[in-house]
Amino acid sequence: GLESDYRLLRKDGKDDRDLFQLTLHQAILNSVGAAAAAEVTSQIHTVDGNDVCRVHVNPSAFPVYAKVTLIDGKGQHQKKDAFYLRIGNGTQAITDEAEIQKYIAGRWGKG
Repeated sequence: GLESDYRLLRKDGKDDRDLFQLTLHQAILNSVGAAAAAEVTSQIHTVDGNDVCRVHVNPSAFPVYAKVTLIDGKGQHQKKDAFYLRIGNGTQAITDEAEIQKYIAGRWGKG
């Protein structure tokens, strides 16, 4: 459920669900940009008395890189753009540029 998120974000006089969704969508916007973020919607549902968030993402008409922060073995933060794709039931970062270009050509064409 979302209760721990609500506690973290809670502000007097503000709706917990609204604050959660605003924060979620701002994080998506910051990570993938406006054009890709426009393809994301969310709904809050109550299941067994707990709020849960369902996120729906429409397929993108173009390649999308995510801005991510990685933490190295020394605890140092490094910001970079990353390209992810679904493989089976998992999500995998693809770092090899040739593999990224092959995937893009196969998914969206050579442009």
